[in-house]
Amino acid sequence: MTRSAYSLEAKRSFAGEMRNRPTLAEFVLWQRLQGKQTGFVFHRQSVQRGYILDFYCPRLKLAIEVDGSVHRMWPDARKDQALAERGIRVLRFSNRYVLDFCPRVMRRILAEISAVGGGL
Repeated sequence: MTRSAYSLEAKRSFAGEMRNRPTLAEFVLWQRLQGKQTGFVFHRQSVQRGYILDFYCPRLKLAIEVDGSVHRMWPDARKDQALAERGIRVLRFSNRYVLDFCPRVMRRILAEISAVGGGL
């Protein structure tokens, strides 16, 4: 019996491959998120609720998505809604915005962390 391309095992395997081949924007952002630089632990290419999230902080239930040209509007909207129904907040930035305005991206992320994490 063959396994579905959408199985949890397949997603975990694909997420592992993506960790080894980040986009430039993902790499740049990871340099600022890794190692508790924000005060919280983030994971790269984390499988949560059946979705692969670019960056995820389980303690805050905060996902950060870096979108390139491969993303389409409707699947992302469904993904964000499904995650929101499970209490996961999603911040979404384009590759270009991360590369051109990384300090702004980090200010937005830190503001969200402060808003969400203030009660922890």
